[in-house]
Amino acid sequence: MNKKASLIFSLSMLALSTHVLAENDYYMGLKGGQVSTELPNMGFGTINDSDPGTGFIIGRAIGAFGAEFEYLTAEVNSKDISITEIEIDTIALYGVYRSISDLYFKAKLGILSEKAAINSIYGNGQTASDTGLSYGLGGGYQFSNFFIEGEYIIIEADVDYISMTAGYYF
Repeated sequence: MNKKASLIFSLSMLALSTHVLAENDYYMGLKGGQVSTELPNMGFGTINDSDPGTGFIIGRAIGAFGAEFEYLTAEVNSKDISITEIEIDTIALYGVYRSISDLYFKAKLGILSEKAAINSIYGNGQTASDTGLSYGLGGGYQFSNFFIEGEYIIIEADVDYISMTAGYYF
């Protein structure tokens, strides 16, 4: 009888968590973090962002799965004399999985469009745009309708982003 009570309690808690997500399935959040990039063709190695990359997310969750739109902008500053900064702007649409619990695991995979400009002491230099696959892993904690998340996202082969997000389900 004790095992049955534990099973019923566990299933009801899972159903309650799913019910909360189903009622408040839209969400939005603000994010900030550090962008790192490598410029191997130019011989500079890793360049870390000294100013936080910022952005926002808007999404919809249905149970454990959902869709998420993300915008990110960052200025990656270089210690190299000839390159002063790299400006990166991205927009992405991800398919998202979040495990169903207050403390959750997150995985996402999607399409990202990126625009980058390299500014140097010699004037504005190269600009480039690219569209490709982007993915990330993270985790978070949900407090009723509010949540916080930490993520590691691969923007492209030589650009990654470590971020924290604070958001709200509505």
